[in-house]
Parts: sequence; structure tokens; C-alpha cells
Amino acid sequence: MLIKNSNKSTWTKGLRFVFITMLLAGFVSAAVAANNDTKSKTTKSKVNTSFKKPNLKSLSQHTSVVQKHQLLVQFKQGVSVTSKSSLHQSLGSKVKKSVKSVAGLQVIEVGPGKSVDKVLKQYQKDPSVIYAELDSKIKLKVIPNDTSFSDLWGLNNTGQTGGVNDADINAPQAWDVTQGDSNVVVAVVDTGIDYEHLDLVDNMWTNPGEIPNNGIDDDLNGYIDDIHGIDTGDGDTDPMDTEGHGTHVAGTIGARGNNSLGVA
Repeated sequence: MLIKNSNKSTWTKGLRFVFITMLLAGFVSAAVAANNDTKSKTTKSKVNTSFKKPNLKSLSQHTSVVQKHQLLVQFKQGVSVTSKSSLHQSLGSKVKKSVKSVAGLQVIEVGPGKSVDKVLKQYQKDPSVIYAELDSKIKLKVIPNDTSFSDLWGLNNTGQTGGVNDADINAPQAWDVTQGDSNVVVAVVDTGIDYEHLDLVDNMWTNPGEIPNNGIDDDLNGYIDDIHGIDTGDGDTDPMDTEGHGTHVAGTIGARGNNSLGVA
């Protein structure tokens, strides 16, 4: 059974929150079980899931570092090994490695004393070559502009709160690799979620099989108007967080990023 979810937002468009019961945990792509609050009273059991994936391309800055004396050269399909070797030899260069993921692509090392620019132009003019360019390492710098991001030392610790530099999970480095998947739904079993929170609303999961506020169990799952899931603690279909912990956990997983607001 789905628990209420709303459109929350993570770092970009994709991950959404779904609130579902333990029985429905198998329906989500990924599940995160949060620790219960250390309060003596029993808290509600709610499941939050789904966030929009972080789209960080708009905020990415990058630096490009050229690898000295190295070129990237991709040959056309069907060019023989002998032809490639002859071209390399004539230009005084050698193959450093072949890139298996791209057909015909090789990393070329320009020979000592050779002009990289001149050798590059020769490769570019050769009819057997699709393209040739300088081999550069590009390093992205994905840092969101969220107002409270600097407080999140667990994501990126520069010692800003007096802690140990780099004692974190390296979130910016991870964002350089991927910003998530809009098809992923994350389940959080906790105290619920503030599905109207400005940093979460855009990424909240919404039950596609339910028509809001019509008083009918449209998806026939036993719950009426479970738009964003259900609240197993109160036995209703409103997973609104009254404790705060579930919203905190949901924010760590799926708060909308780079929106000049809150966390990322």
C-alpha cells in the first residue's frame, strides 16, 4: 500500500518520495531504512520514497588539464592495424592504449622532440581518421548554491564547522560522476515527511493510480486517496511528518539542489 507522497525535490529532476507500508517495500527501486527516533514514545511508522534526480549540469564549473604529448585519435571502421601502425610510425608517435569502450579510439603519445600541434594536424588531415584532438582531463566542480549547503559537513567537509577537513562522503565528487536517475524511487521508513516542504515538494512521488480527494480507492489497494502513500501509525493516508526526523532524512536523500534554498 502506498503512503502519501508529494513532489519533493532532490538535486534535480528525478528521485521522488513515496510513502509506502512495509508490505510495499518491494515495489520501490531502492529503500532506505532510517533509524527510529531515540524518543521513549512510539513514533509513527511511515514510508517516504522517491526523489527527483539531481541535475547539476547547470551549476557545474570545470577545469581542463591537457595531458602533455598525448592525443586522442579515432580511426574509421575497417582501418587495418597495419595502416594505423604505419601512420603512427610516420609521425613519430606510438599507441599508449586503446579505448575499449569506443571503437577505433586510441590514446597516442607524441614522440620526443616532436611538435604536438604539427602531429595533431597531420592526424586530423589523414583520411583514415575520424577525429584527433588533444588529450585533456576535465574535472568538474559541482557545488550547489543552496543556502545551507555549507552546513552539511557530512557531504562536503572543509573544516567549516571546526571539524576535520575531508571527513565526509565526498558528495561533490560523486555528483561529478552522476546526479541520479529520475526513474529511481527511494523509500524511507521513518516518522513521515513534510511533503509540502519547499525543498522537497518538487521531488515527491505521487500515486499515478489515485485521483486526489475523490473519496474513492481508485487503485483498489485498500486505501482511499493515498496520493503520497499512507500513515501506518495513525492508520490513514496522510504521511505528514509530525516529528521532523523523517523529513530530515528525506532531505538528505532528495532535497532539491541548486535552488538557492535550504539543503542539497
